[in-house]
Amino acid sequence: MRAGTKLFDAMILAVEATEDEVVPDTTIDLGAVVIAIAVVSALIWVAYLLRTGRTAEPSPEETPPNQQPFISDDEMESTRLNRVLGAAVISAAVLAIAMPVYYFSEANRQAEAAEKQNERDIHEGERWYTNFSCVNCHGPVAGGGAAEFIEPRSKLTTAWSAPSLNDVFYRYSDDEVRFWIVYGRDGTPMPASGLEGGGGMTSQEVDQVMAYIRS
Repeated sequence: MRAGTKLFDAMILAVEATEDEVVPDTTIDLGAVVIAIAVVSALIWVAYLLRTGRTAEPSPEETPPNQQPFISDDEMESTRLNRVLGAAVISAAVLAIAMPVYYFSEANRQAEAAEKQNERDIHEGERWYTNFSCVNCHGPVAGGGAAEFIEPRSKLTTAWSAPSLNDVFYRYSDDEVRFWIVYGRDGTPMPASGLEGGGGMTSQEVDQVMAYIRS
């Protein structure tokens, strides 16, 4: 019975963890497609060279390949040459069209990727803002609040006014805000939350909390 209860609790935790996960972005961009095509083409070409290069050892009477006569001029100046030149022209035309399209779409692709990354950081930052108890003092929308504080000299318990954070970047720099999150603020109820200050928040989580506050 106890084993069944433990299994049921483990299933609930797994479901909750799955719900908290952010669905990864599965959008395929043009750059990844071009790179994939280039890699596959290179592999096919290498495989072709390896296969055609594995020939049987020539007999002593056979003329070595480097001494054999090449294709005659009549054969070179036939439809075979036209096919090779036509393929070269088509390949150049495809590159001439594909490269400008890739060039002009690359800037938008990078901007969209940065925007999606910022949205993920804001989403994660909101989660850390709640999990690390920032919401208890600064409010659910970072609009300010109050925190219980014991005055060191008199040992009296009082309510400390926690400032709003939705306008903190208008008053302080990024480095100052990051420093206070990591190391806390002396003489106030704000604790150190970063790993360097003795808390549990990684540098990435600090950046994500700052992204959420900035939003």
